[in-house]
Amino acid sequence: MSAAGQANEAGSVARRGAATYFGVHMLAGRPVEALENYKAITHVAFESSDPTDDIVLTFEGGSRAFVSAKRKVTYGRPFIDTVDGWVAQIDEDPGDSDLLVLVCEEAADWVRDLADSLTRLRVGVPADSRRHQDAMKRLDAHVPADKRDQIRRRARIIELPRTATNNDGRTLLALMMDQLVEDNDGSSAVSAISESVHEWAGRAHGFDAAKLVNAIASRDIVVRAE
Repeated sequence: MSAAGQANEAGSVARRGAATYFGVHMLAGRPVEALENYKAITHVAFESSDPTDDIVLTFEGGSRAFVSAKRKVTYGRPFIDTVDGWVAQIDEDPGDSDLLVLVCEEAADWVRDLADSLTRLRVGVPADSRRHQDAMKRLDAHVPADKRDQIRRRARIIELPRTATNNDGRTLLALMMDQLVEDNDGSSAVSAISESVHEWAGRAHGFDAAKLVNAIASRDIVVRAE
């Protein structure tokens, strides 16, 4: 496989993992805590016409999150490309509550520092450690000065959770799904979601909770009525 093909495949896998994560939260009716808006997801779209177009989430009330999905984020093209997309998204005049999101399976330490710095800024706590300041400089280096306040207010960084034993975040998602399906078959339900969103993403088809329920039920997994 060529380098471009490998990159495309890695991007597809990253998008699939992120969409599965958001889909499970949608079905559970649980906000994604790292997004800090505490609104339930109502729809997930793929490959929109927006500058940041890997995934677009719509929340209760109509606000959106424009999501860039990456497998691993260090300091290089995946990060810079994401920030370039964020800057272009600001030029599209997003809604006041819309978010700009980077979601990844693995992040370098400085990316975690940046996520923490952005959170601190939003709650009025100075990000005054050297590590926090250095991380913020890496972001600001790719953002025009007149857009920095907007980017800082809207940007969220999510590193998908992993278990302590096998680095597989799907185990945690399966535990969430155990509460939603019969026979504690949460692992099979997560697999059904993952396979379905992979297919839908390839066709640029979005989904809502009802579509996810149908995808799970088609594999003879009983979703609880409530």
